[in-house]
Amino acid sequence: MKKQSLLIVLCLSFSLQFAFAKMNANKSALQRLHPKHNNSAKAKANSIFTPKKETNYYWDMMNNVWQFADTTLYTYDSKANVTSKLQKDQTGANISKTTNVYNSNGLLTNSLVQSWDNISNTWMNTQRNTITYDIHSNITMNQSEYWDFGTNAWLIASSNKYVFTYNANGLPTSITTSYWDVTTLTFVNSDRSVNMTYNAANALLTEQQEYYDGTINSWVPYLLDNYTYSAQNVLTTFIESNYNGFGGWEPSLKAHSLVWHSWNGNLDNSKIQSYYLDIYDLTTSTWVWGSRGNVTYGANNSSTEIQEDYNGVSWENVSKNISNFDAQNNQTLTESYSWDATTSTWTFGGGSKYLYQYNGQGAMFEKISQYYDSFNTFAYVNSSKSVYEDFIEF
Repeated sequence: MKKQSLLIVLCLSFSLQFAFAKMNANKSALQRLHPKHNNSAKAKANSIFTPKKETNYYWDMMNNVWQFADTTLYTYDSKANVTSKLQKDQTGANISKTTNVYNSNGLLTNSLVQSWDNISNTWMNTQRNTITYDIHSNITMNQSEYWDFGTNAWLIASSNKYVFTYNANGLPTSITTSYWDVTTLTFVNSDRSVNMTYNAANALLTEQQEYYDGTINSWVPYLLDNYTYSAQNVLTTFIESNYNGFGGWEPSLKAHSLVWHSWNGNLDNSKIQSYYLDIYDLTTSTWVWGSRGNVTYGANNSSTEIQEDYNGVSWENVSKNISNFDAQNNQTLTESYSWDATTSTWTFGGGSKYLYQYNGQGAMFEKISQYYDSFNTFAYVNSSKSVYEDFIEF
């Protein structure tokens, strides 16, 4: 029953997320303009020295002390990729093991998770993830499976396939996604991007998005993006249009007056400084102010973003998000606020804090995670701690 419930939840989650993406183009556009950062969720610092041992603790609030939780032992390949993770409990007994396999480009292709069975004293399969890539290192399949002890076989929990077409420069001209249907046990079309065109500098000009309607067995367009650039190939505006159902497109959103803190050639990895997002009024056939954002940057590309909405008369605050990073690009603080128009103050919405310590070789040897206690102490309190040791050099 638990496995069936899990599969139902996975399917419902996918359907809801896809429907949400189609119905909320405004949020989609805003998300694409938020400050971008490199992946800071690593368990280790950006150093050539990598730990073989990680000891984890949890905070005991009753006694105000760290309590030992478990230990994880790592092994690596010659490219510093984690090939295995062995988790042990307080007594040193096995808990779980993860084994990873990579291709010649260092990309993860298989991850196997097993749990230790104390009765048979053997490792038992639990779940595995398989990833395949094309010659451009784009993912063509990402499949998650669980081990069925009744049939002693792997069963697919979720899976997505991606089919790319490319132009002569190796840039995608279409991307088609299909997902695994646990009812029919087949892959079913989901959505796709088509008509992807580029300028002479290989910057994206157009992208049309469609979803697959299974009731009519046909692709249905729903969103069209158009991009414009300056003479220096810096993005100046992009317009999102909605399909009207009669063979035409109606403009809906326009991002303009874009000021970049750093432009790195595309929207996905550049850092915005300020922007306006207008809404198209179909009644008057004019663009009207919708929202705008302003981002200030500090040390290590830490950022504070304030978003405002236009109420028809003036601009008013809506939200504020703070993200701080250290020199190793590890996130040290994340906080969110909402604007209280009654008191004209920012209302704290939640936050997390991370404390790191590094050795003389630049390798992280301790990480502490804290959360904001908005019920009792109204301060950041300890949550978990990881201590790294037994470093090897790559």
